[in-house]
Amino acid sequence: MSLFQRLFFRKPESPLSSIPSETLLDSVIELTQKCIKGYPSDKPEGAIWLQGEWACVFYTWMQQWHDSKATRETQSFTQILDLLHSMADDHAVAFRLMRALHTMHGPSPEEIIKDRIRLYKSAILRDTTPGCPPPIMTACAMLGVFSTRKRKLLPLPQLKDYDDLLGYMISEQIMPDALQVFSLTTHSQAVLQHLFPLWDEAMTELYRRKQNNKS
Repeated sequence: MSLFQRLFFRKPESPLSSIPSETLLDSVIELTQKCIKGYPSDKPEGAIWLQGEWACVFYTWMQQWHDSKATRETQSFTQILDLLHSMADDHAVAFRLMRALHTMHGPSPEEIIKDRIRLYKSAILRDTTPGCPPPIMTACAMLGVFSTRKRKLLPLPQLKDYDDLLGYMISEQIMPDALQVFSLTTHSQAVLQHLFPLWDEAMTELYRRKQNNKS
């Protein structure tokens, strides 16, 4: 880029640039909580378990965001994502319950999140059929029913991908509820359009500051 371009075509400064880093990190945490706690709002039966699955969908989007930014300098992102995972108990009641069960040799929230990210990333890779909901929403709805039946979130390491998940859910006589999938899809679209861009901007600003401190 020429000197002229650098002077007259500079990227506008982020409106977050004047916010202290500690406050900015608090904003990332708060936005994560908002994105997760906002669903489900109608409190159906099994809501805490469905919310736990929805939380894992959001964690998967965070991981996808991280992967899309992947460079040699993404350690700061990794640390923040690990921090957000460790705060899962504050994001969804299901994880608080799982933490209590973990003291009695159950799976930890971090184990569950890691397992679900693997499965949900597989669902993201599947093409969405026109007129049908995204596969990740179908997977979330079915796992919400599964977790409600079990009264806990369980890792499913025996399932390799989305196809295995569908087969397993069918064997458990679990089919996606159309209304629930629609509700999930509507909520996810609202999050992606309104809250996730703010989350993205705050995370990017934190990363920019770390880069500037290195230079």
